Amino acid sequence: MSAPAPPGVDARTWDDLRPRREDADRLARRSTGRAAVGVALVLAAVGFAWWAGLLAPRIALGHHGGGAPSTASAPGVREVTDAPEVLDAGRLPLHVTSVRSLVPGVTASLDTVVTLRPGGTDLPLRWTVTDCTAARRALTAEEGEQVRVPVSLTVDTWWGTTHGELDLDGLSVLADGVDSLCPR
Repeated sequence: MSAPAPPGVDARTWDDLRPRREDADRLARRSTGRAAVGVALVLAAVGFAWWAGLLAPRIALGHHGGGAPSTASAPGVREVTDAPEVLDAGRLPLHVTSVRSLVPGVTASLDTVVTLRPGGTDLPLRWTVTDCTAARRALTAEEGEQVRVPVSLTVDTWWGTTHGELDLDGLSVLADGVDSLCPR
């Protein structure tokens, strides 16, 4: 039994059009199903690419290494070294080519390019205190709070160079180094 013909359409003509209507309905259902599968595959691919670290580096802080204030060769320059563990949560190695301190009065540097492999890698940092007053002000935490030490990393990935920020929270070796290297 076919659906009733719309007003102004002859019943016989409407019945003649029925196979075409059914083909159009079947084609619409098939197209909708294909589109749904396509969207699901794209979402799965994007999720996998994010998980693997293909879209953006997934870097986090591991445990802190030990560092001690070191004496500088140039007069008036104060340096502290540290090697916090940095975790690459992706699946591809990343190459950290430079580090920049976002703490006023402190610069950070790497002696060499560091390859972060999935898991943890120590990142040997050399901190130079250039302005004791600004560094002391920036690295003073309230009682019971951790010192926040933000750094900017330049990272080479398989698709190019990108930048990211990493908070080295609780990096007391730098705060202690400022206290010991900068006379009050």
